[in-house]
Amino acid sequence: MKPGVKTRCFRTWLAPAGAVVLSCGVIGSAMAQQLPPEALNLVRTWLVKNCEVGEARVLEQDLKKWGTRVEPAFLEAVKDGPDAKLLSEFEEAAAKRFDQRQELLKVGVGLGLSSEDLEAARRVTRDDFIAKEREDFVLRYKSQALAGLGIVGGAKAQGVLQGIARDSKSPLRGSAEQALKRLRSGK
Repeated sequence: MKPGVKTRCFRTWLAPAGAVVLSCGVIGSAMAQQLPPEALNLVRTWLVKNCEVGEARVLEQDLKKWGTRVEPAFLEAVKDGPDAKLLSEFEEAAAKRFDQRQELLKVGVGLGLSSEDLEAARRVTRDDFIAKEREDFVLRYKSQALAGLGIVGGAKAQGVLQGIARDSKSPLRGSAEQALKRLRSGK
C-alpha cells in the first residue's frame, strides 16, 4: 500500500436511518512504534473490514507485501482483541441500532415475525443486546486477526494457530483451522 492511498473498506453497521462507520482502533503502542503508518493502517483496516470480494483481494495482496513484518500486530489483535476506543465506538453504534430496532418492534407490522417471536424480541434489554453485539464483534475482530495470520504468518503464528485449532472449546477454532490451511498452502 502506497503512502496516501486510502482503502474504501471499513466495517459499517447499517441501520434503517443510516450508517455508522467506525474508525479503525489503535493497535498497542509497541506496534505503532514498530510499523510504518501505511502498514499499521492496512492492519487496522483488515481487522475491521467488511469488503466486497475484489476489495478483500486487494487488501490481501497488500498484506502479502508486508509479510511477517505485520505478524506481531495480528498476534496482538488475537491476544487482546479491539482496544477500548474501538469498543466504545462500537457500543455507541450498537446502542443506536437497538433504539432503531425498538422503534420497529413497537409497530411490529411487516417484520415477518410471529407474535411469539415479536414478544421475545421486545423482551431483549438494551444491555443484553449491546453485550451480545459486543461479544460478536470481538470474536469477528479476532477471527479477522487469525485470517491475517493465515496470509502473513511465520513460525510464531503457526504455533498460535495450532494451539487455537486444537482447542475444541474455542469459538475461534474454525477460523484458526482455515488460517492454518491457508498458511500451509502458501496462498
